[in-house]
Amino acid sequence: MELKEIELNILINRIDDNQYKWFSESNKKFFGDLNYWFFEINNKYFLIRKTNAFTNMFDSIKKPHYRINHIEKTKDNKFKITDLIEDTFYTIEQAKGFLRTGVLND
Repeated sequence: MELKEIELNILINRIDDNQYKWFSESNKKFFGDLNYWFFEINNKYFLIRKTNAFTNMFDSIKKPHYRINHIEKTKDNKFKITDLIEDTFYTIEQAKGFLRTGVLND
């Protein structure tokens, strides 16, 4: 299975109308997001986020990690960010490897 990275601007420009603030600077800061990548594998879409979210709640040390969200293509050819996958990854290669396993491609 080939994991294809798609230019992030394609996602941003076609994001569902109700999610247009997802990539705003204020939203990024609030959630501790550092970077985003948009991928396709087997006609399914995913967003990988590098984030510090909720890692410094107890010891004040930010710990970057990677989280994956499903992305649905809507009937009007827009993208909608949906469910967060429960797994946490500590490198982008781990996150991409998880997508390549096909676990989410059923």
